[in-house]
Amino acid sequence: MTMMRRKKTIENLQMLESVPTFVSFLTVGAGCGFLLINALFNAMANEEPLQKDGKTYGQFSIIQGSVGLSTGLLYAFWNIWCPHCMTMRQEQIGVTTLIALNVVAFLILSTFWSAGAPDYPVFVGAAVAAQFIGNFTIYLLFPMVATYYAGWLVAPVRAGTDVSSLVTSLIGQAENPHPGSGDLTFSISTLFFIYAVFSLCGLLAWSSIMYFGTGLRYEVDKEEGTVTLSESEDESDDSQTMGSDSEEVREAMIRKSKRAYCLEGFACPRKLVLPVILATLSQVAQWGIAASLGQIGSAMADPDSCHGSQGKRIYRLSLTSSMIAVPVGSLLSTAVACPRLLFNILSAIQITSAVFIADCALGLFSASVDFWKSELGGEVYIVCFALVGGLEGYLLTMAYRYIGDADEVPGIRRQSASRLLSLLGVLAVNPISFGLGFAIDKGSVRCRDI
Repeated sequence: MTMMRRKKTIENLQMLESVPTFVSFLTVGAGCGFLLINALFNAMANEEPLQKDGKTYGQFSIIQGSVGLSTGLLYAFWNIWCPHCMTMRQEQIGVTTLIALNVVAFLILSTFWSAGAPDYPVFVGAAVAAQFIGNFTIYLLFPMVATYYAGWLVAPVRAGTDVSSLVTSLIGQAENPHPGSGDLTFSISTLFFIYAVFSLCGLLAWSSIMYFGTGLRYEVDKEEGTVTLSESEDESDDSQTMGSDSEEVREAMIRKSKRAYCLEGFACPRKLVLPVILATLSQVAQWGIAASLGQIGSAMADPDSCHGSQGKRIYRLSLTSSMIAVPVGSLLSTAVACPRLLFNILSAIQITSAVFIADCALGLFSASVDFWKSELGGEVYIVCFALVGGLEGYLLTMAYRYIGDADEVPGIRRQSASRLLSLLGVLAVNPISFGLGFAIDKGSVRCRDI
């Protein structure tokens, strides 16, 4: 009995020690990722002139598609040409730069967001920086944590990027507690300054993680800041966790990978293929469909007109519920691994909810138009929006966790699988966003009074 109590005490102490690490990585994800784009969407929801009669959503979707496709192709080319060129230290510096860019962007918006009204070029231009930071967070931060840090830590850092949606939504709701009234409790400039402080907390957390080496899976060569990832490594072997890669070893590894096959940087073990595909579809549902069509669908659900107060209420509640559900879903995935069958079922539910949103916005099924304009239809729309967001957070974070927790998979394959998931999410989402954004901007996809 004494031994059991002692073992239980040790386990409890280990759990307590992991709490600061969990919070640190959660804060890093929250201060980076899509904090900026979430902030822009919430600012638009509260300051109606920023919407420019809905055209700003189209412009944002075009920017998302353009930046996503261009950076995605660049990322693909880089990993095909030289998948192992960057050391871990260089990737860490890249993440530092991304978070710092977030802080700078918020400070600029806090001062100049209204410049050039009614076109708001600074505000719209910030969407370019937002997509750039968000995409390179996916390219750099997630694969790096899944590869070099303890497997479970990829879940809190991924969940952290979704916590930013919760933070922006709650702050946005506090700024505009009565949607449709136009009465704001504090200014948009103050709103962006608050976000800058929040992002600064992420920068400080990441600096601490780098300085103390928190959560690292390997012992790192302090001079070069890197480790060797062998395709046949046994990570339970101490010799693998102690070895660092000299310049000669790293160059030999690069030459070997080039001789192997051109997609070395995106190779995915068979056991991880289906989670990668379903997680990619979850991003299409959230960022390709819901984010592009959300405002139009909520306006179509208004029984009176496209500019009615009911539609504005539905959109504000849809956006808020989604941005709360996304981090909740991500955080749930950090608690325990999801059985694969349940993972597949949840994916089907999310895709179905996204089809409902598209139906409301585009009128895919003419028989459902009257339903969406009913009071029940509006509530169902809000629920679908929350499901799409919450399940995207859960499914994508769980997919990264599957990769990070796969200790039997060599580190170099965890790295390539996580890079594949990062790339597919961008390349699959952004053509849809670009097409829908172009159609919205040209007016061919819009709310129609019926």
